[in-house]
Amino acid sequence: MRAALAAAPEGTRYVIGAAEPPAFALEAREPVIAVGLPVSDTCKEVVAGLVRRTVPRETLVDLKGPWLITRESFGSALGRLGADAPVEDPLQLCRAAGLSIHVMVRT
Repeated sequence: MRAALAAAPEGTRYVIGAAEPPAFALEAREPVIAVGLPVSDTCKEVVAGLVRRTVPRETLVDLKGPWLITRESFGSALGRLGADAPVEDPLQLCRAAGLSIHVMVRT
């Protein structure tokens, strides 16, 4: 991810995790936007090897991407992590840097 930022220093928005540009419009009003799909499988909360409850699916999404991040948020997040911190995916980057993620649910 650091290489992507360095390779396009003039960019204002970066799309992460897309083989091609998204087929729908994403506006960068939020610092970080991710596209999610509604969860259709049943999800269980398990504690100590025992099913505690069924988690309602209505509030769950699977973050598939693409992710759209502003240059300011991208640079700031990478700066907060430090040069040696591994960054393997956008969610890890946002969590480590304390960035909020605006999720667009694609139906």
